[in-house]
Amino acid sequence: MTVRRWFTVCFYSLIIISTCTYAGSIKIKWDENKEDDLLGYRVYWGFSPSKLVFSENVGNVNNFEITGIDNEKPYYVAVSAIDFSGNESELSTIVKSDGSIYTLPAEVELNYVFPNPFLPDMHDFVYFEFLLPDEAKVKISIYNQLGQLVNEIVSFGFEPGKHVLPWDGRNHLGEFVACGIYYCQLNVLDKRLTRQVTILR
Repeated sequence: MTVRRWFTVCFYSLIIISTCTYAGSIKIKWDENKEDDLLGYRVYWGFSPSKLVFSENVGNVNNFEITGIDNEKPYYVAVSAIDFSGNESELSTIVKSDGSIYTLPAEVELNYVFPNPFLPDMHDFVYFEFLLPDEAKVKISIYNQLGQLVNEIVSFGFEPGKHVLPWDGRNHLGEFVACGIYYCQLNVLDKRLTRQVTILR
């Protein structure tokens, strides 16, 4: 079965206009750069938008086929232009192999705490969704109304993008916290963002 997904995305003079994922390959095509000193293009790809670990100089053409891929994994692709002096442009917008456009968040954001109110008898976890513009270590500190630290959730090596961390409503001793209002503070990249969550029973 052949699966075809099409998309258009612009980045200055570079445009990736199509991709076709099937039989272990990704076909991409982009609008040509109109600079007089254009030598050619370099295509980058990888499993993460922050780690495009594979690349190939493809010459002065406007299409390329990446072969030998695993169709069970998402791939991210970008293109740069190179001039005769060896100068390389910034990357085009990064695109995912399913056709979606990948855009890095401009800044750290703590989007929501859900469900809120949190009922431990009905829900297993309360979830914190946050956005990262860069790779970072993340810590979520949970305080009661007296400002006392109840628990901390620490995770390492988050890549740029959207992420979710769960909290089961327990303190650092593994005991369920009392009903009331708690303050959840996201600590990352020298920023502190706080959201309020209510726990009911």
